[in-house]
Amino acid sequence: MTPPEVWLRGPLPGYPALLQPMAHSLTQVLEEVAAVLPSCSPSELWTGPEGRGPAGFHLRHAVGSLERLYTYARGE
Repeated sequence: MTPPEVWLRGPLPGYPALLQPMAHSLTQVLEEVAAVLPSCSPSELWTGPEGRGPAGFHLRHAVGSLERLYTYARGE
């Protein structure tokens, strides 16, 4: 049985109410990627559909973008 979406499970501990939507969104993405990624072969990750960017590129880009946002949030 699939658990309900993260936001339906209630507040995430350690995050103020104003940041709950972002915390829920990032946690949802983490769970979905963790569920799908193990079933993908390297060629599936790095072959883009119809000449578009492959999923592997987008995953790597998301990691870098989030790291930059966290750096800014820490004031660094």
